[in-house]
Amino acid sequence: MDSSKAGEQVSVGGLLRSRFDVNAVPSRDRYDLWRDSLSCIFDVSPGPMGRPGTDFQGFVEAFRLDNIVLAHTRTREQSWRRSALEIARDGMDHYMLQLFLAGGMSWQRHKGGGEIEPGDMVLFDLSQPMHSETSAFSHLSFILPRGLLEPLLKASDDHHMRRLTAKDPAAAALRQALLRFHALAKGNDIEGCRKALPNLLNLLAVSLEGVDGAHLNTVAWRRWQMERQIHTYIDQHLADQTLGPDAICDALNLSRSALYRHFGEDGGVMHCIRERRLSFAVRLLLKEADCPVGEIARRTGFGSASDFSRVFRRHFGVAPRQVRQRWTIEYPERWRLAVHRYALDREYEAWLHHLAG
Repeated sequence: MDSSKAGEQVSVGGLLRSRFDVNAVPSRDRYDLWRDSLSCIFDVSPGPMGRPGTDFQGFVEAFRLDNIVLAHTRTREQSWRRSALEIARDGMDHYMLQLFLAGGMSWQRHKGGGEIEPGDMVLFDLSQPMHSETSAFSHLSFILPRGLLEPLLKASDDHHMRRLTAKDPAAAALRQALLRFHALAKGNDIEGCRKALPNLLNLLAVSLEGVDGAHLNTVAWRRWQMERQIHTYIDQHLADQTLGPDAICDALNLSRSALYRHFGEDGGVMHCIRERRLSFAVRLLLKEADCPVGEIARRTGFGSASDFSRVFRRHFGVAPRQVRQRWTIEYPERWRLAVHRYALDREYEAWLHHLAG
């Protein structure tokens, strides 16, 4: 297939490759189509310079290896956001490492802000909110399930928006490993990618926590496994209004003190249950558009539709019905024609939805 086309999605020796490029699309539709495509993971909006002009460009070439996605993105200055509502909608429980080849990024959050320059990297925890501004840039994004990296870390929840500078020796080694992984993917070398992956993960862990902190040990592995079991049990019993610490302890043969140790820094067991119920409710609202709100309240373990709506609005800032309105879009006919005529490949969006389960 001609790589110069606007879109292509092919299997490459066990790798999948997707190429999304809006540059061939009529200029009036480029940015809107770009925003819509990137909405699978980010709420994208114009940067400080305002809505891009007719010369807007946006390009994503992505590779998928099993449950990992690597993407090369080039585009103009923009604003990027993941709110609690976006997180609940897509269900991404992944890390994303970005290496800026050109351009930069800045962000502010309650724990402070930061800036990224060419050669720097930043780690996103996609289960946590973020808001950043980018200049025109080119970067690599390495998206991996939490379970691949978390057992290698002692403090797996403490690295969101963590900057890894180009001057740090460990980060420099990680940067070269990521560039090598990208070169292997572009060269269709699936076996090379598989062999390179463990070293890439270890270098990422060392860059985040240092040589002494980054290692797979029995205690960390068992803790991670238990947390997965707890979360799985919660997800399987969201409709049960009696779901709570006692039920979890009885089902998994845990003491209360052992259970609380897993949730001490996350607001408690009931806080976790409520957040997972609300996240599941968002996905039900979007996947089952005809399902009454009262039925969704029952299936997510709330006592009534009014209780559900009150908690939902307090958590997300919008009513359940407004969520359906927000992501139910009537696309202009010219958009549909452009996607078809210019063979715009948006397969990488489906990959991200698949990774989220």
